[in-house]
Order: sequence, then structure tokens, then C-alpha cells
Amino acid sequence: MFLRKTARKLIKIALYCFTVSGLAAAEMHIRPATSEDYGSGASIRSDLYYPGGIPNLGLFLGYPNTLSRKDRAVFRFDISPLLLSVDRIERVELRFYINRIVGEREEAKVAIEHLPDPLDILDGEAVCAPNCEEVASVNVGKSDGINAPFGPNGVQPKIDPYSVDVTAIIKRDLETGQSFAVFRMRDEDAESTSNVSLGPKGIVIADGNEVIIPQLLVVTKD
Repeated sequence: MFLRKTARKLIKIALYCFTVSGLAAAEMHIRPATSEDYGSGASIRSDLYYPGGIPNLGLFLGYPNTLSRKDRAVFRFDISPLLLSVDRIERVELRFYINRIVGEREEAKVAIEHLPDPLDILDGEAVCAPNCEEVASVNVGKSDGINAPFGPNGVQPKIDPYSVDVTAIIKRDLETGQSFAVFRMRDEDAESTSNVSLGPKGIVIADGNEVIIPQLLVVTKD
């Protein structure tokens, strides 16, 4: 089993190196490989974790119901194809959309965090882990959601992804020999207060749409 995994990893690295060879610059998009590589769950209970997202709701940050669960979302990216090309990396961005903001708020803040310890399995422990590195705090608006209401002219506005520079983090992970990079998102505003309204309040990152699952954009040079 170990030899098969090692062989597959070396093949991926070789294919990647061949793809970017001879180019002045190349872009690579790294998405979570399967629904086992992203999920959502309650930070107050590690057993309330759902690979692929909460059923009928998706990847949720905040309070999905009347409880003060403080749900978060976690994402794991396979960066092993970059292990032999760290010095060619120019920029890495973590890109994401929001599906919608739940509740009466027009704006919210998404905290982006990095889990420095390697994880063989992504589960509720990643949601609750205390030893996370703060990466960024991103302001998001209700009008920026994929499900934003149509404008007065009947046309839905063009939605661009949010982007956070994670170049230094990915290079550090690679230089320490890690094959995966793990990031976590949480709703800062929801977690700073209790669920006094006894209703859903939070941010849906993705609602069963794998196309808008967060991804890494890697820009390399020859």
C-alpha cells in the first residue's frame, strides 16, 4: 500500500513538472479531491461533523439552527505535486465564493485560518483544533453571494471570488515535507456572540455545488 501511494505521488509530481516545463509562467488550480477533503461541523462538539457539508445546507459557518453550535468549515488540499518545485512558486491564492448570508445582516466577516499540523483524516477535530494560525479576515457582503438577488434590470451581478494570499504558508508546508495544506473558515461575528435570536445566523460557503468549493490558485515560473 505504501509503495502504491508513493508511486502515485511521484507520477503526479512528474506530470506537473512536465506540464509547466518550458513556460514563462503557469497556473494550477488545486481543489479538494473528494467530499472527504472538505466538511462542516460544530466547534463545540467534534462529533457533529459532516464530510462534504451539512445535509440540505452545505458548508456553513455560524449557527445553522437554534443552538449555539458555532459551526466552521475545513478544507484539505493535496499540494504534493508542488514538492519538487517550491522554488518556482511565485504566488498562491486561496479563492472562495459565498453562497449566501443567512439572517438579517448585510455584511459579515470570514476568518481564514491555517492548521499547521498534518492531518491524515479530515474530521471534527480539525473544526475544533485550538492551534490554528490566523491568515486573514475577509469582509463579505450579502450582495456578493452566488444566490444574490437579481438587480433592477433583471440581471444578476457578476460575482468574483474572494482571494487571500497564502504563498508563504504553502511554501512553509512544502519545505517541511507536508503533502496537504489544511485551512479553516469561521464566521467571526457569529462566534463573537451567543445565538440570542434563537434562529439560523451565518454564512453558506457552498450549497452542494462543487464548482464553488474553495480552491488554491498556484502561479509558477519556469
